[in-house]
Amino acid sequence: LDLGIPGPDLDFGAGRLRVDVEAPALRTVVNPSVRPVRATARLAIEATDAGQVVTWALLIDGIRRRSGRVGSEVLDLRFGTRDLADGTHTVAVEVGDAVGNLGRRTWRVTTDNTLPTLAIDQIVVRPAAAVRVAGRNRRQFPVAVTLTSADTISRTLIVDVSLTKLPRGPGRSRRIVMTSGVAGNIGLGRFAPGAYLLRVVATDRAGNRRTVAQRIAVRAPRLESPAPITQN
Repeated sequence: LDLGIPGPDLDFGAGRLRVDVEAPALRTVVNPSVRPVRATARLAIEATDAGQVVTWALLIDGIRRRSGRVGSEVLDLRFGTRDLADGTHTVAVEVGDAVGNLGRRTWRVTTDNTLPTLAIDQIVVRPAAAVRVAGRNRRQFPVAVTLTSADTISRTLIVDVSLTKLPRGPGRSRRIVMTSGVAGNIGLGRFAPGAYLLRVVATDRAGNRRTVAQRIAVRAPRLESPAPITQN
C-alpha cells in the first residue's frame, strides 16, 4: 500500500507501509472442564497472526483478572476459582497483535468450592441370623444405614460407605450414586457382634469431599440415631 504519490519516494515508498486489520486467529487447545471446577481451572489456546501476537488478557464475567505478554503461540492459562461464587461464569481470553487488533475466545465455566452436606440419618441393626462360619454357627446381624447428602451445584454425588471392625479388623464397603438432597438406604451386609467404625464420604462432581465417621456397636436389634464424632 502506497499512501503518497504513486511510485518510490522517501516518505512513503512503494509498499513500505503495511496495514493489518485482521484480529489474531485463535484455536482452542485445551477446553475448560465441562464438569464443575474447584480450586484451579485450566485452558489453553493457540494464537496466530499475519504479524506478531504480543498481548493477552484473561477476563471473568467481563472483569480483567490477568494479563501479560505472549511468549509463544500456545497460551496455557491456569486460574484460581476460590474467590468466585459457586455457579456458572463467563471466561474469555483476548489476544492482541502489534497494531492492536484483538481476537477473543469465550467459554462457560461452572465453579464449585463448597463441600456437600452429609448426614447419617439412621443406623439399623436387624435381628441376628445363624451363619455357618468355619464349620460353626455364628450370630451375624444385618446392618443398614440411611444417609442424606446434598450439594448446591451437583445433582448427584458419589457416596462411599464402609463399616470396619475395631480396632483393625476386616470390614465391608459400598459405593453408590445418590441424588442430591434425597435420602438413601444402604444395606451393608451381615456382621458379627462387636464395635465398628462407620465411615461415609460424599464427593460432588467437582471433587469436594465431606466425611462423617461414627463408632457403632453391633449387637441385639436396636435403632440408633447417631451424632457424628468427626466431620471435615
